[in-house]
Order: sequence, then C-alpha cells, then structure tokens
Amino acid sequence: MAGAHLDSVDAGPGMNDNGSGSAALLEVALKMGSRPKLPNAVRFTWWGAEEAGLIGSRAYASALSFEQQLDIALYLNFDMVGSPNPGYFVYNDPGLPHGSKHVEKAFSDFYTARGLGPEGLNVRGASDYGSFTALGIPAGGIISGGGEVKTEAQAAKWGGTAGMEMDPCYHRACDHLGNINREALGRNVAAAAHVAAAAHVIASYAVTTEGVNGVPSRQERAALR
Repeated sequence: MAGAHLDSVDAGPGMNDNGSGSAALLEVALKMGSRPKLPNAVRFTWWGAEEAGLIGSRAYASALSFEQQLDIALYLNFDMVGSPNPGYFVYNDPGLPHGSKHVEKAFSDFYTARGLGPEGLNVRGASDYGSFTALGIPAGGIISGGGEVKTEAQAAKWGGTAGMEMDPCYHRACDHLGNINREALGRNVAAAAHVAAAAHVIASYAVTTEGVNGVPSRQERAALR
C-alpha cells in the first residue's frame, strides 16, 4: 500500500506539502496501469486531513479488521518530495514494526546506487504512515526536507544552498507552484530521485516482499501481532 496526503495547512496552498507527493504517487499509478501483471496487489491512497492530525488515514486504519490488516504487507509514504533546496532522506524512526528496516534499505539502496548519499530521518510518526505502524504494519517513506537547514556536507553531495532551509516555505503562504524546484522535480521523475525511487520500490514490492530480513509473511505478521 502506498499513500500521500492531499490537504495543506490553512496558511498556504501546499504545492510541496503535499502536492508533490500526491502528484508523484499519481504518476507511479498511471505508469503502472490498471491491470499490471504483478503477483502482489498494490493499493494507492490519497488522504485527507493529514495536517489536522492524520484524520483520514487514522479513520481508514481504525476501520480495518484484523484480517484486513494482515492483507497489508507494508505501507509506503510520500510526503514532500519536491523541496526547492532538496535533500534525500529515508525514514528511519526507531521502534518501527519488524520489516520496516527492509523498506528503509530498499529506498537507501536505490539512492546509494545513484550516488545520492541518502540520510536517515526520524519523522516521529508525523505523517500518515504512523496510522499503519500503530497497527504493527511495516512502513517507510522518503522526504526531500522541510524546515531542516542544509549543511555544508549535504550541499556538497546533493547540491543546493548550505545554511538555507530545504523548504523555506514549509507550512507558509509561499508554498505555491513557484516553491517547487522544477528542474529537480523533472530530474527526479526522469532519472534518479524521488519519483523514480517511489516507482522502483513500489514495483519491487509488487513483485515480492521476501528477502534477507525482509517484510514478514502473512503468517508471520499474524504471529507478531
């Protein structure tokens, strides 16, 4: 299962947070098509009221029966992937359900293979994936940065401006279309970053969730919970 939130804060239109993640997920869904020849089903979701306290995803998750929870092998989250001074971060919150490290590694391996030097970021459950990890469902995601200030070392490997926030318009009125780094987003779609990472990891798990220390099987998920 893969998701992104559609809403923004009251202060601004939210083109990066989270028009970027919503559009990236839609692009992956369109490329995958309505009848992909894949062994695992993929469910795409666009949430409402994330900024008001994960209301949409929490309502969805709380309505799942135990059997329906077991149907979700893992959840992938895409929240802010077009920051104007971007970084390449992979969720690495401590204490996430068993299998989440496999998701983290899948994204990290993709970025590492393209020389992007990804870094882990503790998102502290502050996006829709938290509604699923609360049920014991493995989860992960990527983010290009919000109010974090880019360091000299990060600018050296990722480009952009050191000493500047990765998204200076985070939760502000200026988060309009002009806040999206179009060159970076275009490069990301075409080649080596967030949309490509989303497509690669979603498609990979659509083929198999197995692997060394991988996402638990349905039987294992039932026993763990």
